[in-house]
Amino acid sequence: MSSSSFGNTFNDTGDTFNALDLTSLRLETAPIRAADWIDQNMVNYAIRDILDPMKRLASSRKLSQRYIDAMGIEKLGPLACGFVINYIPGPFGEPLNIFLEFGTKPHDIYGNPYLAWPVPGGVHIGIHNKKPVKHPGFIGYNLLVSLKNWGFVDKWAENLIKGATQYLQENSFE
Repeated sequence: MSSSSFGNTFNDTGDTFNALDLTSLRLETAPIRAADWIDQNMVNYAIRDILDPMKRLASSRKLSQRYIDAMGIEKLGPLACGFVINYIPGPFGEPLNIFLEFGTKPHDIYGNPYLAWPVPGGVHIGIHNKKPVKHPGFIGYNLLVSLKNWGFVDKWAENLIKGATQYLQENSFE
């Protein structure tokens, strides 16, 4: 049990701390407490400030719903999380997410019995297995490359700092 007398605090072992000692200790631990708060809240802030706006942007640009659904935020370690586009398997197990994000160079397609191409009003899926098809390539969505340019990452970092600052202010000694 502790008691207080004339600005001093006494604990069960008889140690004495004055208000200045406690304030100093509290200030010294502020970076650690702020880092803990950030580590516990960064994923939720990233979902709100990065993932949700990215999905809205992708949807407004009429990107593939399968691609949008593959977007996520993952905790990568202490004080680290990342925006990810999870694996989307193609018909032969190829990583479509990589091709959709970064694009492809022009290439030949051999023996693919199912090809799809845009037509007015939708997509036509045709059966083609006679000769190779010359695919013109695909520029890619490039969402990962553009994340910072759209300001989502800066907003996330700014909001994390504001949240940590508010936490420290609300949890300080009077």
